Amino acid sequence: MPFFYYLVWGLIAILAIGVLSIFLAFFIKIAILLALIAFAYYWFSKAVYYRKQRKNWRH
Repeated sequence: MPFFYYLVWGLIAILAIGVLSIFLAFFIKIAILLALIAFAYYWFSKAVYYRKQRKNWRH
């Protein structure tokens, strides 16, 4: 009986780890995407700001 009990808990633990790893991978992918989007937006806004500054400086 204890063997069966441990087996059931082992299966539950394996399933939980599998589900958690899938969710973790999904969240890591979303986090990387968000970081890339934020970096691209920051770089773009910086470039636009510098361009505006240059235009103002020229005129």
